[in-house]
Formats: sequence, structure tokens, C-alpha cells
Amino acid sequence: DTAPYLSPDGQSLIFSSNRSISTGEGRKKNLWQSNRMLDAWGEPKPLPFPINVDTLGDYHGGITAKGSIYFASYNRLGGYGRSDIYRSKYDEEGNLRVENSGPSVNTGNSESDVYIAPDEEYLLFASTDRDDSFGADDIYISFLQADKSWSTPKNLGPEVNSFAYEYGAWVDEESGYLYFNSFRR
Repeated sequence: DTAPYLSPDGQSLIFSSNRSISTGEGRKKNLWQSNRMLDAWGEPKPLPFPINVDTLGDYHGGITAKGSIYFASYNRLGGYGRSDIYRSKYDEEGNLRVENSGPSVNTGNSESDVYIAPDEEYLLFASTDRDDSFGADDIYISFLQADKSWSTPKNLGPEVNSFAYEYGAWVDEESGYLYFNSFRR
């Protein structure tokens, strides 16, 4: 169990796990959710299809105030690269839909470690080997535009990124602090 992400209202927890969803399934990452029930957390349940699909992994999920879930998926059919960022939401008929975040966010390499602002105003993620990278994986920010597409991602610069791997960005919305992981020494 890794990469926990608490919903903005504190009532739902999404996390990645290689728990088996069904008998005979191989050990791969899927997204799971547990909901708060009074003073305790409910039994975790795997998120439904089309979020969890038969790929090598669906992981690093984040949830918005309106309930949209952003996540990374490895080798999903129709993707741009090894690992892309997707968004799930319910349509007007109540059907769960998953859409790729598009070519401005996703490249032929790997994007993962999603942080989505509660209001979906911006997206933070780790990306591998972009032209403006300082090294291994760097953290980027992209803003939701009026046409609902994502802006060209901007590298967060040398104050955050280094020659090493940076990933797992998370923002404390109250204080404005950015937290992240790094392999630098």
C-alpha cells in the first residue's frame, strides 16, 4: 500500500496497492478507496473499471472537491507513453468515464505522481526526461485553461528539481507549502 491521498473534505482516502482484486490476478498496482465512517475507515475497495484496467498498473491517484480522480496508468491502450496521467469523472448519465490528460501533459516517456488541486486549477506531476529537465524525474506544474485543456507544463526549477529524482509533490493548501520527495543527498 503506497501513495495515500486524502480527499479535500477528509472523508475519502485513495491509495495504490498490489492487493489482488480477483482470484488469479497477477500482482500489479491498482487504485483503492476507503471512506470514513464516523470514527473509523471503511473496508478498502478497488476503484471500478474503467479506472482499474488490465494494464501493468493504475496508481498515484488524487481526488478533487467535485470527486474527479486523477491518476497515472502504465501502458494503458491509447496512451502517449509508458505512463500517462488520466482523469475520471461521471458524465450526465451517471457513467464513469476516463480520459487522457492530453499531449501537453503526457509525453512518450513517463508521467506519474499526481497532485491535483482541490478545485482542479492546477496539476503537479513527475515527468521523466523532458527537454528542460534538471535530471532524472522532475516535478512540473500545468494549469487548467478556459477550454478545459492543460497548459504546457512548467518545470518547477532548481529550487525544487535537481540532478536526482524528484517526485510525490503535495501541497498543503492552507499554508501554501509544497512537499516532495527527492533522491538527492
